[in-house]
Amino acid sequence: MPRATGAFFIALLLLSACSYFGDSVSEDEKTTFINIYTDLVLVKSKYDTNSKIIEKTENEIFKRNGISKEEFINFKDKISSNPDLQNEIYQRILKQLKAYRELPKDSLNFMIKELTLNKLNK
Repeated sequence: MPRATGAFFIALLLLSACSYFGDSVSEDEKTTFINIYTDLVLVKSKYDTNSKIIEKTENEIFKRNGISKEEFINFKDKISSNPDLQNEIYQRILKQLKAYRELPKDSLNFMIKELTLNKLNK
C-alpha cells in the first residue's frame, strides 16, 4: 500500500509547527481526531484519483463522528501549537495506520469499501 506510506510522511511533516499551547484537549477529542484522520488517509490512499468518492466519503466520515470539517480543521490548528501533543497524536495515527497496513489486502479493501459504499448510493 504505497500511498499509505506516503501518508505517513505527510503526517510526519505536520509535526513541525511550534508555539505556546494553553488549551487542554480531552482524550475523547484526541480519539475522534485520530479516527477521522485515519479514515481520511485510508480513503484518500485508495481513491486518490476519484474526487467525487473522496468528497462524499469525507462528508460521511465527519457526519458519522458528529463534527464538521471546520471543527476538524480547527482542532488540527489547535494541536499544531503544541508540538508535544501534536507528536503524541500523530504517533497514534501512525500506529493505527501501520496496524491497517498489516491487515490482509482483502480485509483492508473490504473495510474501505464499507466506508464508501453507502455514500455513493446517496
